[in-house]
Amino acid sequence: YNNLIAFAEKELVRLRKDYDTAVLDRNERSVQLVERYNEEVVFQEKVNVQDAKLKNAYIELRSRDDEIRLLELQIQEEKREIALLRKKLPVKRALDQELELYRICLESCQDRLIELEKILENPNDPA
Repeated sequence: YNNLIAFAEKELVRLRKDYDTAVLDRNERSVQLVERYNEEVVFQEKVNVQDAKLKNAYIELRSRDDEIRLLELQIQEEKREIALLRKKLPVKRALDQELELYRICLESCQDRLIELEKILENPNDPA
Protein backbone atom coordinates (compact mmCIF):
# COMPACT_ATOMS: atom_id res chain seq x y z
CA TYR A 1 0.00 0.00 0.00
CA ASN A 2 2.89 2.38 0.76
CA ASN A 3 4.34 1.67 -2.66
CA LEU A 4 1.11 2.66 -4.26
CA ILE A 5 1.01 5.92 -2.28
CA ALA A 6 4.67 6.64 -3.07
CA PHE A 7 4.03 5.93 -6.75
CA ALA A 8 0.95 8.16 -6.71
CA GLU A 9 2.90 10.94 -4.98
CA LYS A 10 5.72 10.67 -7.56
CA GLU A 11 3.16 10.69 -10.33
CA LEU A 12 1.49 13.70 -8.72
CA VAL A 13 4.86 15.53 -8.54
CA ARG A 14 5.56 14.64 -12.18
CA LEU A 15 2.12 15.79 -13.23
CA ARG A 16 2.59 19.00 -11.23
CA LYS A 17 5.93 19.64 -13.03
CA ASP A 18 4.31 18.86 -16.39
CA TYR A 19 1.44 21.18 -15.49
CA ASP A 20 3.82 23.96 -14.41
CA THR A 21 5.84 23.48 -17.62
CA ALA A 22 2.63 23.59 -19.67
CA VAL A 23 1.52 26.77 -17.86
CA LEU A 24 4.93 28.39 -18.49
CA ASP A 25 4.78 27.36 -22.17
CA ARG A 26 1.23 28.70 -22.42
CA ASN A 27 2.24 31.98 -20.79
CA GLU A 28 5.27 32.30 -23.08
CA ARG A 29 3.11 31.60 -26.12
CA SER A 30 0.57 34.15 -24.88
CA VAL A 31 3.31 36.76 -24.61
CA GLN A 32 4.55 35.83 -28.10
CA LEU A 33 0.98 35.98 -29.42
CA VAL A 34 0.52 39.47 -27.95
CA GLU A 35 3.89 40.54 -29.43
CA ARG A 36 2.91 39.15 -32.85
CA TYR A 37 -0.46 40.88 -32.59
CA ASN A 38 1.23 44.20 -31.77
CA GLU A 39 3.61 43.69 -34.70
CA GLU A 40 0.62 42.96 -36.92
CA VAL A 41 -1.11 46.14 -35.75
CA VAL A 42 2.01 48.20 -36.49
CA PHE A 43 2.37 46.49 -39.87
CA GLN A 44 -1.31 47.10 -40.68
CA GLU A 45 -0.89 50.78 -39.78
CA LYS A 46 2.08 50.97 -42.14
CA VAL A 47 0.03 49.25 -44.84
CA ASN A 48 -2.80 51.75 -44.30
CA VAL A 49 -0.35 54.66 -44.56
CA GLN A 50 1.10 53.19 -47.76
CA ASP A 51 -2.42 52.64 -49.16
CA ALA A 52 -3.30 56.26 -48.40
CA LYS A 53 -0.08 57.44 -50.08
CA LEU A 54 -0.80 55.23 -53.07
CA LYS A 55 -4.35 56.56 -53.32
CA ASN A 56 -3.06 60.14 -53.16
CA ALA A 57 -0.43 59.31 -55.77
CA TYR A 58 -3.12 57.91 -58.10
CA ILE A 59 -5.22 61.04 -57.58
CA GLU A 60 -2.18 63.24 -58.30
CA LEU A 61 -1.35 61.12 -61.34
CA ARG A 62 -4.90 61.50 -62.70
CA SER A 63 -4.69 65.23 -62.05
CA ARG A 64 -1.37 65.45 -63.90
CA ASP A 65 -2.78 63.37 -66.77
CA ASP A 66 -5.74 65.76 -67.01
CA GLU A 67 -3.35 68.71 -66.93
CA ILE A 68 -1.22 67.13 -69.68
CA ARG A 69 -4.31 66.54 -71.83
CA LEU A 70 -5.39 70.14 -71.33
CA LEU A 71 -1.92 71.43 -72.21
CA GLU A 72 -1.81 69.21 -75.29
CA LEU A 73 -5.16 70.66 -76.39
CA GLN A 74 -3.80 74.16 -75.81
CA ILE A 75 -0.70 73.30 -77.86
CA GLN A 76 -2.89 72.01 -80.69
CA GLU A 77 -4.98 75.20 -80.55
CA GLU A 78 -1.82 77.36 -80.58
CA LYS A 79 -0.44 75.42 -83.55
CA ARG A 80 -3.75 75.87 -85.38
CA GLU A 81 -3.68 79.61 -84.68
CA ILE A 82 -0.05 79.82 -85.83
CA ALA A 83 -0.94 78.02 -89.06
CA LEU A 84 -3.83 80.43 -89.66
CA LEU A 85 -1.59 83.43 -88.96
CA ARG A 86 1.07 82.10 -91.33
CA LYS A 87 -1.57 81.84 -94.04
CA LYS A 88 -2.58 85.44 -93.34
CA LEU A 89 1.01 86.72 -93.25
CA PRO A 90 1.36 87.40 -97.01
CA VAL A 91 -1.97 89.24 -96.96
CA LYS A 92 -0.83 91.24 -93.93
CA ARG A 93 2.40 92.19 -95.64
CA ALA A 94 0.49 93.36 -98.68
CA LEU A 95 -1.90 95.29 -96.44
CA ASP A 96 1.05 96.82 -94.57
CA GLN A 97 2.54 97.98 -97.87
CA GLU A 98 -0.83 99.37 -98.93
CA LEU A 99 -1.18 101.11 -95.57
CA GLU A 100 2.26 102.69 -95.98
CA LEU A 101 1.24 103.97 -99.41
CA TYR A 102 -1.93 105.45 -97.93
CA ARG A 103 0.10 107.11 -95.16
CA ILE A 104 2.43 108.66 -97.72
CA CYS A 105 -0.57 109.78 -99.72
CA LEU A 106 -2.20 111.18 -96.56
CA GLU A 107 0.96 113.13 -95.70
CA SER A 108 1.11 114.48 -99.22
CA CYS A 109 -2.56 115.46 -99.07
CA GLN A 110 -2.06 117.09 -95.67
CA ASP A 111 0.91 119.07 -97.05
CA ARG A 112 -1.18 120.13 -100.06
CA LEU A 113 -4.05 121.08 -97.72
CA ILE A 114 -1.69 123.30 -95.71
CA GLU A 115 -0.53 124.97 -98.92
CA LEU A 116 -4.11 125.56 -100.04
CA GLU A 117 -5.04 126.96 -96.63
CA LYS A 118 -2.14 129.43 -96.88
CA ILE A 119 -3.31 130.47 -100.32
CA LEU A 120 -6.83 130.98 -99.00
CA GLU A 121 -5.57 133.05 -96.09
CA ASN A 122 -3.53 135.34 -98.35
CA PRO A 123 -4.90 135.18 -101.87
CA ASN A 124 -2.77 138.16 -102.98
CA ASP A 125 0.50 136.69 -101.70
CA PRO A 126 2.48 135.33 -104.68
CA ALA A 127 4.15 132.63 -102.60
